Amino acid sequence: MIDDLNIAIQKVPGVSCLFFADDVVIWETGSHVQSMEYALNKSLMNLATWADMNKLEVSAEKTVSQLFTLSTKQHPFNLEYNLEYRTPSNSPYLNTLGSTLTVSSPGVLTSHT
Repeated sequence: MIDDLNIAIQKVPGVSCLFFADDVVIWETGSHVQSMEYALNKSLMNLATWADMNKLEVSAEKTVSQLFTLSTKQHPFNLEYNLEYRTPSNSPYLNTLGSTLTVSSPGVLTSHT
């Protein structure tokens, strides 16, 4: 079943994912924020379809998005996956696998363990 999720998420070229226990991290790399946003939104729709087909729910409280960039400019970034009528919040930090990644200012990424 998890192999199916991996395939569903990565149907979109350039999108990658990692799994740990019941957590999924989905990301896209590139130089055009709009293209990355579009690819991630398509992958999130694939995730929603997969979850619906397998009668599973995605936790809205645990779902966040974050844009890591070396640019010092502000970039609008909006993921449109609707969870229980809520969209993922943009977070200034990401907790994953015992580490916290923080964007302290545009272009500055800090890791805490």
